[in-house]
Amino acid sequence: MILVIHRCDKNNTGDLATNPLQYWNIPHHTLDLDDAEFQEKLRFQKDTMIIGGGGLLNYCRPWNDKINYALRFATEKGIKIYGWGLGYNRHTGDNTTLPALELYRFTSLGIRHRVVGGPFVPCASCMSDLIQYKGATELNPGIIEHIGNQITDLPYPKISNNSTLKQITDFIKTHNPIITNTYHGGYWTTLIGKSLILYKPFSERHYNQLGTYIETHNHKQVKAAIEHRKPQIPECLSNCRKINEQFLNAVTKGEKYAEN
Repeated sequence: MILVIHRCDKNNTGDLATNPLQYWNIPHHTLDLDDAEFQEKLRFQKDTMIIGGGGLLNYCRPWNDKINYALRFATEKGIKIYGWGLGYNRHTGDNTTLPALELYRFTSLGIRHRVVGGPFVPCASCMSDLIQYKGATELNPGIIEHIGNQITDLPYPKISNNSTLKQITDFIKTHNPIITNTYHGGYWTTLIGKSLILYKPFSERHYNQLGTYIETHNHKQVKAAIEHRKPQIPECLSNCRKINEQFLNAVTKGEKYAEN
C-alpha cells in the first residue's frame, strides 16, 4: 500500500489538506513526519512512497534528516518515491545550519512553487470540492491568521488556520480582499479568486504564492493595499488541478513526471 509522509497536525488545516491521495479513491496509509518513531515505522514499507505536500523542506534539522532517511531507504530498497507539492519553509532570521537535502533521490519531485530547474506541482488541496472559483466580490476585508502567529492589530473579521477547510473556504468566499500570514490561506484565496494581502510574512513560503499579492507590515500599509488590491488569474484553479492529475498519473504508473 502507498505510504504518504506529511505533517498530520490537527491544529493546522493546511497541513492536513496536503495529503494528495485523500482526493482520490486510492488506498494508502500515512506517516507523520514529526512522529518520534518515524524510522521504526518506515522500515516495513515495501510499496511506493510519497512525501508531501507542505512546507517540509529546510524547516528544521529533524525534518531534513527524516526526509533524507526516507529517500535513502527508498533508494536502497528500490522503492519509487515522489515529492508531491513540497515547499521550502526557512523562517525569517533562522540561520541554523541544516543538512543538505538529497532531493536527487526522488523518482520525481514536484515543488509547489516555481523554481529554476524543477517541475512545478502545486499543493493537491486544490482538488478539494470545497475550493471553487468565485472571483472578486464587493469590498469586505477579512483575515486568515496562523494559530501560532495571531494577528491582533488589525480591525477586520478573522478566522484561524485551525478552523475546518469548509469554514476557511466559506470565509474566503464571503470576504475580499483576504489578509493572511498563512501559506494555505493565501493559496486558497488565489484559487478562489479573491485579492490577497500578505501581512507580516515570517517565512520564505509566504513569498511563493502562485498569484498576485501585496506585502504589508502595518495597518497603514494594509489600508493602502485594500484600496489598490490586485485581481487574480481565473485559470489558476483549473491549471493547478490539471497538473495534479498529471502527477497522479505518473505516481500510479510508477513513472517519472514529465512537466508539460
